[in-house]
Amino acid sequence: MIPLSFAFWLTLALQQETALLVPRLRSAKQWISEAGDLLVTFRVMTWLARMYIHAGQLHLAHRECLEALALLEQVGGSTALAGFLLASLFDIYYAWNRLEEASDALRRLLRIAQDWQQVELLVIGENAVARLALARGDLGTAQEALHKAEALFEQEGFANNARWVVETRVQVWLAQNNLAEASTWAAQTTLSPEDWDPLPKWEVLLLVRVSLAQQQYARAVETLERFREHLDQPADNLNIEKMLEWMVLSVVALHHAGKRAQAARVAARLLAMTEPEGCIRLYLDAGEPMRRVLEALLEAAGKGGSDAPQEEGNSVSAVSISRSYVSRLLAAFEQEERKRAHRAGTPLADRPEIQPELTLAEVQRQGAEPLSRQELRVLRLLVAGQTYAEMAEALIVSPNTIKTQVSSIYRKLGVSRRAEAIAVTARLHLF
Repeated sequence: MIPLSFAFWLTLALQQETALLVPRLRSAKQWISEAGDLLVTFRVMTWLARMYIHAGQLHLAHRECLEALALLEQVGGSTALAGFLLASLFDIYYAWNRLEEASDALRRLLRIAQDWQQVELLVIGENAVARLALARGDLGTAQEALHKAEALFEQEGFANNARWVVETRVQVWLAQNNLAEASTWAAQTTLSPEDWDPLPKWEVLLLVRVSLAQQQYARAVETLERFREHLDQPADNLNIEKMLEWMVLSVVALHHAGKRAQAARVAARLLAMTEPEGCIRLYLDAGEPMRRVLEALLEAAGKGGSDAPQEEGNSVSAVSISRSYVSRLLAAFEQEERKRAHRAGTPLADRPEIQPELTLAEVQRQGAEPLSRQELRVLRLLVAGQTYAEMAEALIVSPNTIKTQVSSIYRKLGVSRRAEAIAVTARLHLF
């Protein structure tokens, strides 16, 4: 077990060769379980869950976490390692944007960390508190958690803790729109692909986030391209978590730098990788710039490529994307905006492009023309991301009829494009 333990922690620290360790952990889990050592089996399952997350396999990680927790309950034991397992469970629920379940896992994690006075786990917990608070728009709680993590780091000074604390600190600055502090940090951080060390992947990605916050899209693209060979690697050699983050930032940077077709190609690849695992938060955390990218992709896909923007001979709509998944992501953005407005006590009507949440009956009482049954059918397909041709085939009408009905739907909903129709549909709970 000592060589395997060493390999796990080395892999976790260096964030590489994940795929090589997973089969070893699976084998170890099997023969240790057969030997009847349940606590050691639990330890291996904890490592395996974390490796699954690094490999981007959230469903497998989730199952491993739940089975490990059930095993620990069966054994009746108590171990600080359970806190690290709950940290993995937090990451999974966070990725799925199931924030209440993430919060529950976090509460249990912090309780274990306090009981065992496990400083590294306490730092992990406080950084998770900050992440969750930032996701909810609660900057005060995020700042408080950051201060606690900084104090814990000063107390113990573990190298891994430094990375987590710095990353959280910069994320808080960006959320506060404190570009002065973030820019100072970025200016003091120098990395070179020629002198590459696998440890600072997070720093490269954080530098890009600062550039995006500064709206320095060309600089962000240049940084991403410089380190591409280290961050965009085959799945059998890499921590997929970081590769997905690289792709998200690439999509945003390329799109807003005017390289729309290139952004669309990366986005298509990204969406294909994240849809099976149900990733939502990855996109939400990229903020409004990502929302605009997704709207553009869905709009281009809905047009079927006929009048999509062209770049270097490739149209934005030439790529294949899951329109239903993109629609779901856009609905998550809309829901997030409404929740934040509610928490801030700001009437939604006072916020740009956001209207009060109304029921369909209320809309009709206000004099809006109701949608016909056929228009509701068309709207359902529109929200699912189907093209006019696909809708026409499904409803056995001509594409011109669909075009007319979509125009009528837009007029009645008071919108001018598909993304806006999706947002209104979610707000009115039409389906």
